[in-house]
Amino acid sequence: MEDGNVEEALLKKQYYYVNCPGCKVDKAKELKTDVSFRNLLNIWMVVLCSALPISSLFPYLYFMIRDFNIAKREEDISAYAGYVGSAFMLGRSLTSIPWGMVADRYGRKPVAIIGIISVIIFNSLFGLSTSFWMAVTSRFFLGSLNGLLGPMKAYCSEIFREEKQALGLSTFSAAWGMGLIIGPALGGYLAQPAVKYPHIFPKDSFWDKFRSYCLPAFPIPVIGKSFRTYKICSHLLGVIHTSFAKLPLHSNAVTVITGLFLMQNRAVEQHQRGEANGIAMTGMSIFKAIGPAGGGAVLAWSQKRMHASFLPAGN
Repeated sequence: MEDGNVEEALLKKQYYYVNCPGCKVDKAKELKTDVSFRNLLNIWMVVLCSALPISSLFPYLYFMIRDFNIAKREEDISAYAGYVGSAFMLGRSLTSIPWGMVADRYGRKPVAIIGIISVIIFNSLFGLSTSFWMAVTSRFFLGSLNGLLGPMKAYCSEIFREEKQALGLSTFSAAWGMGLIIGPALGGYLAQPAVKYPHIFPKDSFWDKFRSYCLPAFPIPVIGKSFRTYKICSHLLGVIHTSFAKLPLHSNAVTVITGLFLMQNRAVEQHQRGEANGIAMTGMSIFKAIGPAGGGAVLAWSQKRMHASFLPAGN
């Protein structure tokens, strides 16, 4: 059988409608059996752009809250830091399901583009924050408008043939893990540049006046812009230190997570995958919002009970 007949036979397996993005994807999967490097690169860049803002603030968040001068006592700084750390996940828990429904109705690409634009705008605003409430508000809107992770999981399972879906979802998990590693490294090395690198960033300069916390926020929007223009960053600022002793544990966790992603996306129909992933993201975000806020509040409470008989801070 000639190639033209093979293509015609494949296309007869199901109906394809005009101006239907999902039909174009299904047709491409029927005709192409190999894996597209461009699709893997798109997944990697979008997920990395979304994962970096989640953890990049934690190395310098304590000092940022201290410089806001909102805490009356030093023991209260951890409580305020927990509220800022939870604002992102609180916003994401409220909007993950609606964004999933939008992705099912209008497609994955519009949701991904809106999410990247929100990272560019609100992560930069967070770095330029001059007050506690500005930091909380920018983080909340960053989480609320950044609803692309759920639809991206659905996208990973849809653009590849069934035997290649594990590769797409494992790319998602790998990019997510790299974002959680690179994010704190960027935050730790680039925060307070006027103090760490006075020969490059002099005192009373732009980088010193804005609390010295805007520099860690700028590389993340740059990565978002590089995806939109398909320009890949070749170098990453800072040196990444990680614990090799925890690598086997993290590897097993990523394997389990990828398997759960695969089962979740195969359990529902294509028109429900965005909403299904949104439900999963909502549940995960709720617990991740409780964690920093609860941990900061407990730490602040324990620091005020240095000599208490129950849960003293010294133990």
